[in-house]
Amino acid sequence: MANHEIFLGAASIYSSAHDLLKLDQELYKNTLLTNESKEKMFTIVQPPYGYGWFISNDPKNGKTLSHGGDIFGFTTLIERRLKSKTALIILGNLQGIDREKVVKILSKIIE
Repeated sequence: MANHEIFLGAASIYSSAHDLLKLDQELYKNTLLTNESKEKMFTIVQPPYGYGWFISNDPKNGKTLSHGGDIFGFTTLIERRLKSKTALIILGNLQGIDREKVVKILSKIIE
């Protein structure tokens, strides 16, 4: 049995798809961060990673920001497609879900 109390960021953060969608939508405004701060945050620092986001440029979707993870039976992902202002949010209670496969399925649905 894993001791969840030893993890400070990874296992002690709670959120919902609704909260993550609110964060996504606020990041299009200047209420949380300035444009300058967002530009820095969404710039690659050490490929392909920026400040908290994996950053890619997709020919179809444009600049895409994402971050996901797995820990002790849970899987998460938030993917922000800036061009279309689309957010894909995956919160699963099964570790090891193929997030890329889920993203492909969701992408087909929203096209």
